[in-house]
Amino acid sequence: MHCKTDGTAAPPEPNNLQINFSHGDHFHLTDLNAALCSPPPTTTPTASISSITGSGTGLFNAQPATVDFTITDVAEPGRPDPVSLTIASGGSTIISCSGTLGGGNNQAHNATGSKQ
Repeated sequence: MHCKTDGTAAPPEPNNLQINFSHGDHFHLTDLNAALCSPPPTTTPTASISSITGSGTGLFNAQPATVDFTITDVAEPGRPDPVSLTIASGGSTIISCSGTLGGGNNQAHNATGSKQ
């Protein structure tokens, strides 16, 4: 995902977020409405950002849904990366959770290439 650091409108594309839950539920982002990045509290990670807070729309198990999230990269190696997210559909909260990843790794990178 791409993010802004100045609080302006939606960041440039492409933006991908896919969340797969252990019981087969899944969310796929189709539109990132807003995303704001925060700098790291220290020199790690080496990217200029470590946290992204955003909101968007997508599909939860093929049904229209919204998502609000904060994803943080605490750096390497093996430190627990925190995540919080809320997915809602039809005016009801489907999932609201926060904690650290049980597996995997959030990774913050500076933008590179032609799709910045």
